[in-house]
Amino acid sequence: MCGICGLWRREGAVSKTDIVCMCDRLVHRGPDGDGYYVQGSLGLGMRRLAIIDVEGGSQPIANEDDTIFLVFNGEIYNYVELHDELVRRGHRFKTRSDTETIVHAYEEYGFDCLKHFNGMFAFALWDSRQQRLWVCRDPLGEKPLYYRWDGETLIFASELKALQSAMDYDPEAVHHYLTFQHIPAPYSIYKQVRKLPAAHYLLLENEQLTIRRYWDLPFMPQWTDDSAVLQERLREEVRRAVNWRLRSDVPLGAFLSGGIDSAVVVALMAELLERPVEAFTIAFDDAAFDESGAARILAQHVSAHHTVESVRLDALNDLPRLLPYLDEPFADSSAIPTFYISRLARRHVTVALSGDGGDEVFGGYQRYSLDKLARLYGYVPSVIRTQVVDRIADRMDISRAVPIEANYALGLRRLKQVMATPDSASILRWGSFFTEAMKADLYQPDFKAETNSPDLLGQTFHRSDARSLTGRTLYTDTLHYLPDNGLVKTDRMSMANSLELRAPLIDVKLVEFAARLPDHFKVNGLKRKVLFKKAFADKLPPGWEKRPKRGFEVPVSLWMRDQLYEMAQDTLLNPQAATRAWFRPDAIQAMLSAHRARQEDHGRRLWALLILELWIQHANSAH
Repeated sequence: MCGICGLWRREGAVSKTDIVCMCDRLVHRGPDGDGYYVQGSLGLGMRRLAIIDVEGGSQPIANEDDTIFLVFNGEIYNYVELHDELVRRGHRFKTRSDTETIVHAYEEYGFDCLKHFNGMFAFALWDSRQQRLWVCRDPLGEKPLYYRWDGETLIFASELKALQSAMDYDPEAVHHYLTFQHIPAPYSIYKQVRKLPAAHYLLLENEQLTIRRYWDLPFMPQWTDDSAVLQERLREEVRRAVNWRLRSDVPLGAFLSGGIDSAVVVALMAELLERPVEAFTIAFDDAAFDESGAARILAQHVSAHHTVESVRLDALNDLPRLLPYLDEPFADSSAIPTFYISRLARRHVTVALSGDGGDEVFGGYQRYSLDKLARLYGYVPSVIRTQVVDRIADRMDISRAVPIEANYALGLRRLKQVMATPDSASILRWGSFFTEAMKADLYQPDFKAETNSPDLLGQTFHRSDARSLTGRTLYTDTLHYLPDNGLVKTDRMSMANSLELRAPLIDVKLVEFAARLPDHFKVNGLKRKVLFKKAFADKLPPGWEKRPKRGFEVPVSLWMRDQLYEMAQDTLLNPQAATRAWFRPDAIQAMLSAHRARQEDHGRRLWALLILELWIQHANSAH
């Protein structure tokens, strides 16, 4: 695991100082060492977190005749098998590292070497014979890569902070941020910088730059085997994915929550390791969010060595602590507990496995069932929906209603919003994010004129070969929400603590296998993760697979009525606010008032606005 960067100029030489300055901003990603290749118009750099071949795996790594050089962030999990195959084909290795397999695989297979890699990666390869710079990002987007290209200069890095200079904020990116609470690829917060999307590579050759997709996720044809056969195949695929991620020359452990995904990973680790699993859990002081009790039961069941740390969530202190590690505005509040569990794990190990991605791959989110129910509701005659249900939802005074009536009214209002949202936008239907109407009301006229963004979810949704709503939604979440939100959170918060985090459940071969499972093995009525739960029920405590799903949540809505209300009001409505030229103060005040009075739940929306303002202030002060 590392941080990488590079610089190419059409005219003039690159100096080592240029690359060193970039690497200095990535020290947290690689505290164990650095390395540089600088020759003429090109410079490559990296900061290393040593995991495989600790002594011999320093970068950049070259081929036998020093005509190819590579800097690499991530892990190639099948490097042992790939190494042996390349040796049989006549390649000579100087190290035991997974990094070197990329160099020799490129020599052997060219661009098709990507088909041979199973891992998480972002790498830059310089082929001096072809005068070719090749920059790649892994299929699921576990490892980040930002770049800036103006036709004369290409600069890229693992994190945006390594590229930072005086740049312009991008209204389109802000517009998408309010929609998703993260900034989706290829956008970045700056107009001049873009993200290399997952499953894409960047090629600079003959002084021309091109971006190409090299992988997609097929949902067809679906498997036709019976349940027992598919269950056994699934067990084998997950077990292999976990086993490959145990390859490490440094101490290794796992995150353990009360959910089935991390429980399965830890249970399989316990079978595969010859020592007790080092498992780590965060306990919250608020019982409504604490799953440490369930984690203890699982740890005892598999005889793991279990370390639990109690954490008091405190928004006023947590926000300033985390902002420097967020490359961009990012409003998924579960980044806070992810930071804490990463910090806890790093005190004991250098590598940790997690259950991330299981919901997107196997169909774990409640909204997958709700989407199907919403479709059924769509068959209700429109006159009933608009004249009865919608009117009830609009007229109920939630602030004066008893809790059960208030929840009922909020549910009806959400249903009204759902029916106005296309099938492709599952995450937006149920996520309490800004709707297009809300943003139109929020924006200042000049800012609104600069936002004319494409429907990113719709583009992804309709690109899939899946033939069902569930399949297309899983495709969209796997290739949009997962790399742009879930994996951004885990990468930044783990790397902030110099911890390598591995996610077996998004192993590319496992994801390809799961995608082709018929829908009813993933979402069947109100049941979710159907085959996954059945396949691993015997590995878990009795009844574990039936536990209700709970996310790694933070009480944002409560905070915005309580400890953060005054801070949000003072920050967002300040005449000197950095976002004052973008958003109407009266619209923000209306949201604050309605939320505090419990007329609407604007908690996550206000949180997103607060994070954006604080991040912009932090970025402006850094310049």
